[in-house]
Amino acid sequence: MKIMVTGATGFIGSHLVQMLLAEGHSVRALVRPKGVIHNPVVDGAEPITGDLADTEALARGCAGMDAVVHCAAQVGVTDREDDIHRINVDGTLNLLHAAADAGVSRMIHLSSCGVLGPVTVELADSQTPVNPGNAYARSKVEIEERAREAAAERGLPLAIVRPPWTYGPGDLRTLGLFRAIHKGWPLPWKTEVRTHPVHVRDFNRGVIACLEAFPLPAGRTYILAGPGPLTVGELVSRMAQAMGCKPPMHVSPKLMVGAATVADVVGGALHVELPLTRRRLHFFMYANAFSIEEARRDFGYDPTEDLQAGLEETVADYRAKDLLS
Repeated sequence: MKIMVTGATGFIGSHLVQMLLAEGHSVRALVRPKGVIHNPVVDGAEPITGDLADTEALARGCAGMDAVVHCAAQVGVTDREDDIHRINVDGTLNLLHAAADAGVSRMIHLSSCGVLGPVTVELADSQTPVNPGNAYARSKVEIEERAREAAAERGLPLAIVRPPWTYGPGDLRTLGLFRAIHKGWPLPWKTEVRTHPVHVRDFNRGVIACLEAFPLPAGRTYILAGPGPLTVGELVSRMAQAMGCKPPMHVSPKLMVGAATVADVVGGALHVELPLTRRRLHFFMYANAFSIEEARRDFGYDPTEDLQAGLEETVADYRAKDLLS
């Protein structure tokens, strides 16, 4: 297939580009004209310079493509509501209309399991009610609904994929947690709260399987989580093991709520993401475990990456780039 990928220089997108090229697909990658590029697009992809506000670049990027995978998004824990809405909602609609105009036969939009908020059921799925708790999650809820409506109006086959916490080489969003454990910072980690990580390779195999399974029911939503959930306590112990260090001191989550609230106010004023935020604290306090049965049923999704091996691989990548110190 000929596939257009947005967010191609990001963590998930760059791994996806590499996997698509390795499988023999032709890839066109949307690359921002400015900004820090943590994971450069590998040789072999055709770059299209532009962003989600550049409708001309989006038209060029979609022209002649069989499929579009939309990985680009504005992330962050501070509530820059206008910026986040402009990119995650308006930008996605720009891309969707460009894809429809170009006659693309299928589109996958990456949303987020963050739209669910704290999971209050044993295993959340696409039918679990959404409960967004920040500007990013609210934008993802809005664009899920509006993208389904616009795709139906334009006759564009669309699937929505929600990633949970995704880890692997090149993952900078989880680097802060690895560093905190490595440095022995006190954390509220000894809990039975469940979390459900997925290795970036498993996740992207699911994305590719979803692409190849079209036509799918219109606007269907899938969660691509890992082989199974585990407690936060177990995960932190395994992360420490992967780095060859002791687990950090445990502190009560309630003791950190006040500090995280202050950090959010300061970070919002400065437009920066501080190491301690309420959203990051939620990782230790609220369950996030998911069902992958819908994806298994519709396109045979079967995550197989071993967690400990994946964590050790991630740590090796951090150390090779001198990021843990």
